Amino acid sequence: MERVPYLLSTGDPRANLIWGNRKSLSYVYVELTNRCNFGCEYCQVDIDKYKDMDVQTITGIIDQLCDLDVFELRLGGGEPLMYNDISDVVKYAKSKNMFVWLCTNGYFFSKETASRLKSSGLTGIRISIDSTVPVVHDNVRKQEGAWIKCLDAIFNAKLFDIEVVISMTIGSHNIDEYNQMCEFARTHNCQMSSHFIMPKGKGISFPKFDKKKATTIIDDLHGEKYCVAATDTIYIDVEGRVSACSFLKPTASVHDMTIEEILKSSEMKKFSKPIGGDKCAKCKYGKISFCPISNICRGGCWVKHEK
Repeated sequence: MERVPYLLSTGDPRANLIWGNRKSLSYVYVELTNRCNFGCEYCQVDIDKYKDMDVQTITGIIDQLCDLDVFELRLGGGEPLMYNDISDVVKYAKSKNMFVWLCTNGYFFSKETASRLKSSGLTGIRISIDSTVPVVHDNVRKQEGAWIKCLDAIFNAKLFDIEVVISMTIGSHNIDEYNQMCEFARTHNCQMSSHFIMPKGKGISFPKFDKKKATTIIDDLHGEKYCVAATDTIYIDVEGRVSACSFLKPTASVHDMTIEEILKSSEMKKFSKPIGGDKCAKCKYGKISFCPISNICRGGCWVKHEK
């Protein structure tokens, strides 16, 4: 049965209700490799040693996700285009009738790569861009010419009718140009997604911005503005360890339990429940009898709560 395309979440809370109302996970992010050609100043991936996920593990994960009716697979890293069997993984997931996205820095997304992955069944790329100013992007990414490679990647994707989402990780280096990035995305006929730098990896020590600045853009933030951890998505790292989101500690491994068992475990279910406390009283929706976003917001961010 062919799956029906869905609308990515937007800045409008009402449009995000799809995430809170699904009966199964909407998408799963899998870290195919922790290898990367960049050295981003705020990188949130903790690396002890470089490793790739073996083919047997990723195909087993895809089989389980298909059984669970998960309709989107996001392949990331590290940089997923440094994974040797990337075309085979995309092709296998597509054979299971899944939408397949790459979360990439765009550096290796050549015309030839775009053509090959489109033939394999790739739906789209989520390309990380930090700034509309080339030197700012290149400096943060620690890679000269990285910005122009992003433009090439967008062009190559469009050439083969591959969808493009510009993913902006917001920090002190770029928060003042958020609106410019949104306009950049519109100009290049791309969707826009964004989130703030989280306290993990190098992100812990990355220079903080004035929190008041966040309030100027939060209502217009494009992407998953509200928590979807453990209810609509999970994260699986290169070792096969499963977390409610990429910024939380793993709760179990696919090598020890099935994904369905992990989702039903008390450790994972903890993150599907509201955090509670006085957070709701501070929300702009206030204390009302029926909150339109309670099933997706759930009282705030578990990562920050756990810290």
